Amino acid sequence: MTRKEILSNHPFKIWQGKDGRWRTRVIGPDNNRILIAKSTLKKVEDSIIENYRRQIPTISTVFEQWITYKLAIHSIIQNTADRYQNDFNTYFKDSILSDKPICEINSEDIENFIDELLMLNLTQKTFSNTRTVLFGIFRYAKKLRLTTLSITSVVNDIEVSRKSFKRPDKSHERQIFSVNELEAILRYCDQNPSTQNMAVSVAARTGVRIGELAAIRFSDVSPNRIHIQRTEIKHKDENGKTVWEVREMPKTEAGDRYIYVTDKVMETIRQMRLRPHVTDYVFEVNGHWMQTFYYDRALRKICTELNIPVRSMHKLRRTYGTQLINSHLEDSLVTSQMGHSSIDTTRKYYYYDNLEDEYKKNLILKAISF
Repeated sequence: MTRKEILSNHPFKIWQGKDGRWRTRVIGPDNNRILIAKSTLKKVEDSIIENYRRQIPTISTVFEQWITYKLAIHSIIQNTADRYQNDFNTYFKDSILSDKPICEINSEDIENFIDELLMLNLTQKTFSNTRTVLFGIFRYAKKLRLTTLSITSVVNDIEVSRKSFKRPDKSHERQIFSVNELEAILRYCDQNPSTQNMAVSVAARTGVRIGELAAIRFSDVSPNRIHIQRTEIKHKDENGKTVWEVREMPKTEAGDRYIYVTDKVMETIRQMRLRPHVTDYVFEVNGHWMQTFYYDRALRKICTELNIPVRSMHKLRRTYGTQLINSHLEDSLVTSQMGHSSIDTTRKYYYYDNLEDEYKKNLILKAISF
């Protein structure tokens, strides 16, 4: 609103007293009326404008309202909200947008904010996540009629080169395990059959997501098949404490699936069933399903003892996806095992070269033997 519009909508009388001072009332933070008195009319009007500006939502206010709304309509889950909150705290709170009323933020401000982000040398994925939060804030603000800015048009008009982003390390040594490394890990797990190690073994032999692995119950298991139908999630409670829960649905719609497993996996699950269980979960620790942080901790220990580079449990899933594609399975089988809706996802994000150098050399030499 312009200065003239704000003053014309001011709900209280402005008057000059017998002492020559100008007075009016404004609405305070607690919705109470506050009397202000100034030496000139302009100073009173300036106070009205300043008070009005203090009541206009900033991006922080709208962000909180947007997150509350998204959770209320079940558009996102709590751990997604936590991730958005982390992104907001990291990239928005101290930015050039933070102190400005959202109705006054224009396309130039957005462009400057984008420039700020690019100077941080972000990866393309981090930039994309931050942009999701930016879009959410301003689309919700537009819905509330707090702004007329079309955030999609503004951001799409800003030229962002791929060279602006930090290049992630996608070398196969960091993304997956080699054939020899995988064999060493499985051999170690078989020789040291603790609950954690057996869980790592099943993860490597099934390619399930770490949250899906934690949530497998004995009732999900049938001969050489496991029904993947739920996942563990984590989020922050009102006190900021991390809470783990099992959600009765998988990560994605395609994630609800039946996967085929080897006799070795079935034998491992049979061994787990012989152990004392308080609940129906296959992998338990201390009378509770084994939460996901136990898995990464176990794999880290295994890698250290085998003197191979430490990698996360997700790298086992990528290794599994690579093995499926290398085995020339039909695309539909690969996607159903992985829980992907498209083979493009598997090939783009889960397929890496994990063949040993000597084996690759022999393949190439054989291919060009002409």
